[in-house]
Amino acid sequence: MQTVIVERDIDQDRFITYEQFKLLLRQWSTLSKNQVYFMLLGVTGWRPVELCRAKVEDIDAANKRIKWRIAKPKQFLKDDYLVKKHKIKWRVLPDWAFRILDTYIKRNYLTMEEGYIFPSRDNNHGKHMLVKSFEAELKRKRDELFFADPNKWGWVKQPYQKIIYPDGRVQQYYKVSLYAFRKMHATYYAQMLQDKGITDVLLHTAVHMGHSKVQTTYQYVKSLIDEKKMSAGWNNAIEFSLNPFTPKIDKKQRKIADFFNNRNI
Repeated sequence: MQTVIVERDIDQDRFITYEQFKLLLRQWSTLSKNQVYFMLLGVTGWRPVELCRAKVEDIDAANKRIKWRIAKPKQFLKDDYLVKKHKIKWRVLPDWAFRILDTYIKRNYLTMEEGYIFPSRDNNHGKHMLVKSFEAELKRKRDELFFADPNKWGWVKQPYQKIIYPDGRVQQYYKVSLYAFRKMHATYYAQMLQDKGITDVLLHTAVHMGHSKVQTTYQYVKSLIDEKKMSAGWNNAIEFSLNPFTPKIDKKQRKIADFFNNRNI
């Protein structure tokens, strides 16, 4: 049996800073589909596939929020049917982000087939853009920036994990990836809770991110959150993950408009 060597940077752990986030967003045309998509990834913290499926009808303009259909449903059999139960949550957008989204929709509404915020131009792929399309765009932009100025943009090609195969092939996973925006959101949200003196930061962040297992949340936020402070709520968070009767939808979710408020792109 051959051995595959995996090297992973656990200190940085797939994370980009808010300043890097802003700088990257400015590299796309103002109010373009790509800029708005990546902006919303960071502001909502959603999974890429969840944002691809977002519709105009999901927006609650009065409260400046957008409906979040969590992509990973709970599945069970009932009366000979397979039932997929999706969690529904809401994300309150900061004022500046809502203005950007609202302007983008008004400019492109007539081309949004079936109301998808990010409609596809390829009918063979369905009515909305696919994750792989945005993934390809991010890779294109990453390569473009790096080769234009390696000194300035070296961080866009910085890997957090490297896999070395026995045949000499090397596969690298970069910090600037689609999930980098989600991880940035989770980390800053956890930092905000900690700064406000909220107890059980890990548990609150798990609920906020729609994680059913707190171990997943820990992997997202451990790079910047002091582990001693985080450990205070570890037992409660574990009990939350293991208790099948604990409701996974936070009915009284704290509004997070101040999460990115006062931070302009």
